[in-house]
Amino acid sequence: MPAGCAPSLAAVCVDRADGRGRAETASNVAATVCLAAPAGTCRVVFAFANSNFQPPTEVEAARFDIAPGSTNVLVCGAIALDVDEKLPDLNLAGLLVQRTAGGAPLSLELKDYGNTYYFFKPKPLPAGVYEVAIRYSRSEAPSTVATGVVVTAGATTMVKLDSGFELKRPAGPRVEGWSLTREGEAAPWLEVTRRTDNDEPLWRRVLAPPGTYTLVVRRAAPAGPSKPETLIVAPGQFLTHEPAAP
Repeated sequence: MPAGCAPSLAAVCVDRADGRGRAETASNVAATVCLAAPAGTCRVVFAFANSNFQPPTEVEAARFDIAPGSTNVLVCGAIALDVDEKLPDLNLAGLLVQRTAGGAPLSLELKDYGNTYYFFKPKPLPAGVYEVAIRYSRSEAPSTVATGVVVTAGATTMVKLDSGFELKRPAGPRVEGWSLTREGEAAPWLEVTRRTDNDEPLWRRVLAPPGTYTLVVRRAAPAGPSKPETLIVAPGQFLTHEPAAP
């Protein structure tokens, strides 16, 4: 795997595909990992590390039919997310990476277990085409931030996440939530609802790909939804916007 990926992994494992259990685990992960495997069909499993002593998130990276005395080689690429982790007030609840073409379905989801230390570490992955999405807190669906990300064996593909926005608390009736829809799409790209006891996380910073969005703010009765507003997020820009008064 490319250099710099090892910190993302707690282990690399080989499982017997017939369900008879784990054949071997390598916990000291390096750029090259060698594991013994029994003859037959085996699964190579990447155990991605999580924060705060949570168990790793396991993903099947490949499946091999291993002949006696033979060696099978899996050469991985990687996705690296270029984001300034020092940005204040990022609203992050999870990271989702999915292979959409070029191989069997693969889905990696990391959750926020008190911090997001491992979210933006380079991720070793088998070759294919991927999309990257972020789960924001108090939002039901993930928000896609990159599509068509091509991962090739032995190389690291950089995904730049250097744009987004934050909303400022407006005057007027209490805001219950807001939705943001990308131009040309029907479903909201992101829909956030406040907590029952405070405004979290309505005014936190959001990573968002460049583009034109429609913002609708939902206020407490009797005000209801606001008139749609247009937000334009430019590459490399974090937009600050205060919603209009009702």
